[in-house]
Amino acid sequence: GHLNLAQRWRIVLAALRARRAANRRQPAGEPAPPALSESLIASLEPPTGPLAEASWALASAAQPDWLNQHALRTWAWAQALGVIGDLSFDREPLFAACAFHDIGLAPIAATPADHCFALRGARHAARVLRPHGDAVAVRRVADAIARHIDLAVLPSDGVEAHLLHSGAAVDVMGRGLNRLPRPYRDAVLRHHPRLGMKSLLCQCLRREAAAAPGTRMGLYARRLGFVELIERAPFAE
Repeated sequence: GHLNLAQRWRIVLAALRARRAANRRQPAGEPAPPALSESLIASLEPPTGPLAEASWALASAAQPDWLNQHALRTWAWAQALGVIGDLSFDREPLFAACAFHDIGLAPIAATPADHCFALRGARHAARVLRPHGDAVAVRRVADAIARHIDLAVLPSDGVEAHLLHSGAAVDVMGRGLNRLPRPYRDAVLRHHPRLGMKSLLCQCLRREAAAAPGTRMGLYARRLGFVELIERAPFAE
């Protein structure tokens, strides 16, 4: 059968704990890789509240698998950066924002085509999540999605928005990847393969820039070489 999300993450957690145990048994004279803290490993477990569960059910059903895997990796990177940075954040809105952050690239939220895809995604997430969470949490999800392609999102702009932006930057461009312990990176990439994401995402973003040249992505793609940055990201695919 197919593993559900919680089962998949339990496998990831077990693999990370095994790697952590192996690190402690490193032979004398052989340098040990960066340590994995229990808080970092535990941070991977997805939330189980109604907002998180509804967000994954709705987003994963509407997106292709490569976008779903991107969403889960973004969650993994965002969570880890939050733990490493000792930031206080609400896990359910962060998970929901990660799940939905690129839904504007999927057919379910593809119109109006001349609007920013991040804003389309934010509107879609706010609409479908309204019955599943309180208004403040849903607004934080939508705000994080709308802002995730800004050039910078600070913790003072909202910690969940900051972590979504940072996690997506790791997965799209490799920015901040070196802050994460290699065993953790390897486990996440092994359990959530990239499935040719660089090529597929670049195709989507070129279409977005052509259809909506006045948006942020239109500017980034035409003037700032954003698509080329994605192509040069330090991931083998």
